[in-house]
Amino acid sequence: MPLKEEDLAECSGDEESMDEDEVMKLVDEIYESVPLHYRKLGIPLSHPAHIGFLTDLHLLWVGPNKKPSHPETVKLFPDLAFVKSLIEVFLVSETSGFWTCKAVNKLAKKLKTQHFPSFVYLVMGLAQTIMKLETKDRRKSEKNKDTNNENTDGLRQRLMTWTNQLFDALSSRADCLSAGEVLSDSYDATIALLRIMREGRLHATRKTTISPQLDVPDSIITISTYALFTFPTAVANLQALLELLQQTSPITATFSKLIAWLSSCEIEIPTQNFLSHFVSQLRTFSIMLQSYCLLNLDASFWACALNHFENVVVVGKHGTSQDVGVYRKILIQAVDEAEERCFGSQRPTIGSSTPDMTRQGNIEKRGGQDNEWEWEEMVGCWIRKSPPQKKQRKGHESPIFLRRLLRKRATAPIVSRPERSTSASSIFSSASTTIFSRSPSTQSSATLTEHSDVISDTDDDTDNAVTFCPSTGPHALPKRRVSNFASILADAQINRTVLHPKLNSAHVISGNSISLRKVTAGFQTPFRRVGPSISAPRREPSTPIILPSDDSLDLFAYATSSPTHV
Repeated sequence: MPLKEEDLAECSGDEESMDEDEVMKLVDEIYESVPLHYRKLGIPLSHPAHIGFLTDLHLLWVGPNKKPSHPETVKLFPDLAFVKSLIEVFLVSETSGFWTCKAVNKLAKKLKTQHFPSFVYLVMGLAQTIMKLETKDRRKSEKNKDTNNENTDGLRQRLMTWTNQLFDALSSRADCLSAGEVLSDSYDATIALLRIMREGRLHATRKTTISPQLDVPDSIITISTYALFTFPTAVANLQALLELLQQTSPITATFSKLIAWLSSCEIEIPTQNFLSHFVSQLRTFSIMLQSYCLLNLDASFWACALNHFENVVVVGKHGTSQDVGVYRKILIQAVDEAEERCFGSQRPTIGSSTPDMTRQGNIEKRGGQDNEWEWEEMVGCWIRKSPPQKKQRKGHESPIFLRRLLRKRATAPIVSRPERSTSASSIFSSASTTIFSRSPSTQSSATLTEHSDVISDTDDDTDNAVTFCPSTGPHALPKRRVSNFASILADAQINRTVLHPKLNSAHVISGNSISLRKVTAGFQTPFRRVGPSISAPRREPSTPIILPSDDSLDLFAYATSSPTHV
């Protein structure tokens, strides 16, 4: 329908009514709605009109020579040379969108049927591209966390699809043999592919955004296990396969492709013998995994076999109900034994609530993971053992704070608390009008004594003298005081104030204190008196005089009521 002048006028009127800022805002919203990995210019190879471009180019590359001196069956260049040249161009390119286009997928299908080693090398090129992009993204993330990384989910999905097709071709062997290929060529190409994947750690990296179950590592584990079981393996290749499989972390669905292939191989067997042949094939693979100490793969293999038996074999009615029940028990027992070999030797006894702690044999420790699993009786399976809780470091215990504290304490003098004695002079002096007096040296260091929380009774004699011990080194620190009931009670007794002093008692004490000090000057043994105070005659120097107190509980009345500090 042709446009009229009225329509153009309306369009121009709408454009004039919209502000320039609103137009830019609308354009930005449209741009932000496009996913990040689609905000690039499309490559010509991904255009729908170029789906057959690579296959046509491959046909020209390997086409027969038309010269009369050469027969028509001779190819100009081999298929493998074409694939290697194509991979070099793809790796040099700055974009990776050509790996997911239909033209490359069509070429892969053609190579899989006509020249299988070339298909394996094409998969190798895709793996190298993923490794390069993930390494680049990892380096960018270390420098700047806000950097937008390349999205490799589509590439990993294509790699998993091709590796599954690779396993199908290897297991059936029909594609390789139909093209007249030698099996050793396919085997060498597969081993080279697995080596490349191991160098890029594609067998140990999972992306949960692709699928909740299977991922690229599962396909790699399946191909490696099949190659280890089927192909004649040299010593170097055997070591490479074992190192790859030992570094993997399988799940319960890892071997679903391999179990399905084993089940499909037994279809031509009569129904009454299907279950026995199926279980015998499972045991053959299990013995191989156990012989190489791949116990985690063995446990995953039997768990996947039991799942396949419950969902496929039982539904397909392969055998009578009695046979199905018997082989179900066999598989359950095999799963329990495989988990016991993998996770530990603590086997739960029948009818007991705790697993048997006796060892069934010396199980080889694999990577220090022998004690990371434990049997949980409540759920009836092995679970990962909880790691021991680590004590959290407090904020004030930082290394900088500790160094400052040690430096400060190393330069400050240490005030030692004198030992208390049970001499009469200390008892008499505690009841005098002046309850606590400091010597000149003590008064000059009063501030230091208050900060160090060390308070002691001082006198002119050597019994109650305050001594200052300078630090002998950076490690000679004062002993940290512990505030308990005894120390609090002693501080309260020392710092008490007598509101109503008794003159008679004070006079008696001052008169006898000098004579008593002479008698008890050489007595230095500390003594702690717990029992109640007993009054003694005034004139006996060896017996202390107990004075009455205004305290009804007699907690702070006498020096003998305070506990001795050790």
